[in-house]
Amino acid sequence: MADIFKGQTLLSIILDTNIDLTAADDLKILFERPSGAVGSWPGTLSGTTKIKYTIAAESDLDEVGDWTFQTFAKFATSEGYGTKVVQPVKQLILNVP
Repeated sequence: MADIFKGQTLLSIILDTNIDLTAADDLKILFERPSGAVGSWPGTLSGTTKIKYTIAAESDLDEVGDWTFQTFAKFATSEGYGTKVVQPVKQLILNVP
């Protein structure tokens, strides 16, 4: 992933699971903030193996530090989790009005 900044929008987080997700009923990107708070964003299928979430609001990435992201996919009779990815979220130095 490229550099990500606190409060950034116009950004998509895309994680590759390397498995076919076309039959999945529910896709999510799970996250853990640097503070330890956890949550999830609704994912959409990108290609056949990737889960994508487009940052919708400045509050989506509201903490500076290491964030952990993980995919979740639910199928009719099973569910699975992807490998955890740690991504630093940096403080923006310039503040453009």
